[in-house]
Amino acid sequence: MEALPQQTFPDSYKLQANGETLALQHFAPAHTDSDIYVHFQKANVIQMGDTFFNGMYPYIDPGTGGKITGMIAAADKILLARRQ
Repeated sequence: MEALPQQTFPDSYKLQANGETLALQHFAPAHTDSDIYVHFQKANVIQMGDTFFNGMYPYIDPGTGGKITGMIAAADKILLARRQ
């Protein structure tokens, strides 16, 4: 039971930590069906976790809804968000 999430959110969620606003956003299925990214708004930094792979083919878990098209869509979403 310790590995189960203590808090979940449907699409997006904001929280405060150390004077920083963190905006958590759910991706449509990418690496898995529960991928999120975190935008540290004050620092203007995005943390994509394992939805970003550099220099190698990404690990995609089809058993949990992962798709290569979802990985591409997730990268596109981040690139578009950074341009705004």
